[in-house]
Parts: sequence; C-alpha cells; structure tokens
Amino acid sequence: MTDVVWLTGGYPWDGDPVGGIFFYEKKYDDRKGTKKPQYGIAGTSLPHDMAFTKKYTVLHDLSLTYDPDAFKAGRHKLRFFGERPARFAVIPRHGDASQIRWFEAEPCFIYHVINAWDDGDEVVMVGCRYRTPRDLSGAPDEERYAKAIAHLQIDAYVYEWRFNLRTGQTRERLIDDQVARCASSPILVSGMAGA
Repeated sequence: MTDVVWLTGGYPWDGDPVGGIFFYEKKYDDRKGTKKPQYGIAGTSLPHDMAFTKKYTVLHDLSLTYDPDAFKAGRHKLRFFGERPARFAVIPRHGDASQIRWFEAEPCFIYHVINAWDDGDEVVMVGCRYRTPRDLSGAPDEERYAKAIAHLQIDAYVYEWRFNLRTGQTRERLIDDQVARCASSPILVSGMAGA
C-alpha cells in the first residue's frame, strides 16, 4: 500500500510538440509562475497528458501523430500508427536528459492519466487508454482510430502500465472495461497526485 503524501512546490509541465520536439519543463511556485526549460525530446507524437510520482515524471510518446503529408500541406489531420509502439520516458523529477529511461508498450493513445506512483523498482501509471478498433483481420484499424480521436468519440477504459526500472521491462493490463463512458476525465484530489 502506498502512503498518501500531499505534494507541494514545483510541478512538471508538458508542452505541445513544436517542430518535431516535445519540450519538458518544470514550473516552480515562486509567486511569479516562471518556467525553467529543461530539455526537448525528439518526436512528433501528440501527447495529451503526462504523469508524475514522488520521484519520477512519465512523458508519453504515443502512436498518434499529425499526418505528415497533410501537415506539409497545411492541413490538420491525425494519423495512428498501429505498428509503432507507444513509448514512455521515465525521468527523475529533479534529473536531466541523460537520465531518461525509455519503455515501450502496445500501440495506443492515452487521453488522461488517473494517477502514478512508485512501487519498489517500478513506476506504476494508471490512465484512460483509448480502445483500439480492429479491422476484420484483427489488426488495428488505423484510420478509424485516428478519426475517433479527432472527433472526440471517446471510448476509453482504465488501464495500467508498470515500468520496471531494474529490468527495463513494461507490464501492462486492462483494469476495467466497464467504465468506458466515464474514463475520459477522471478526477483525483490534486494534492494526492503522484502519491
């Protein structure tokens, strides 16, 4: 059982990908709301959320991106890559870019994170994973997936990822598929996030 600790002070922040770089910064509560840039992570995925624990921040490099051809033509169109694993950067909260640990998981898109915490050698994250539509062969239906997300047709379920810092392995599992309609915007008392 994880002890609940109210977290105060600095908190992590994520930004939209700009020019193929996903920026990670930390904001500090110095009464001025200043942001202190940390580093950029190359990638064009569209992270919508992030997670943090007492010790780590988890950034999402997911299988959803802007369609490169449409983007070059000045259009906004999403594209899901069903063969591209979802990647998660686990970073010490007070670390630097040299300490990023990458973990891979099944291709997916995560709308919101519910919570994350440290559990021994693992960082555990629970979030709202979009259900992956499948074609008749059982493969991810990439076009239907991207359109559903673009039109906010939310079909998410509660899912867990465990990132083992000792072995470098990811374990993932469905927690609950019965709360699909309410899993898109979970609420957690903010002072308990990451605990």
